[in-house]
Amino acid sequence: MTRNDQRRCIAESLRALDVFDIADGEFYDRGEVEDVLGLVTDDGAWYEAAGVRRLADLISLDVAELTVRDNLALIERNRQLECELARLKSQIGGAHAAFCDFVCECVEGPDLHTNAYVDGVVAASRVIAEIIDKAVEL
Repeated sequence: MTRNDQRRCIAESLRALDVFDIADGEFYDRGEVEDVLGLVTDDGAWYEAAGVRRLADLISLDVAELTVRDNLALIERNRQLECELARLKSQIGGAHAAFCDFVCECVEGPDLHTNAYVDGVVAASRVIAEIIDKAVEL
């Protein structure tokens, strides 16, 4: 049985213990808790060292568990960043469409005559549109 399975088993066993309502609050029987935790005592004052070490081993996280925990945190952060990236792509796409509409209106407007300035705006808008398209594809 792995440490995680052992921890879960002990936790379930502790939760299953009978709770006693006393005037000062809820309490568990000390002997029952010690039994679940695997703590053995001869006189109620001293615990056998092996039982205490076993309990310490169950509480501590080993390197593999720490790695898994860290990886899960990284996966969650990656999911958050993916959501943010999708939102930004949507905003860029909307800005791109609005920009293209604006340029088309400027170029195709009835009062606008083609000149070097207009040609420069159209050329610049095409370059900007290409950059935005590439950014959206990423």
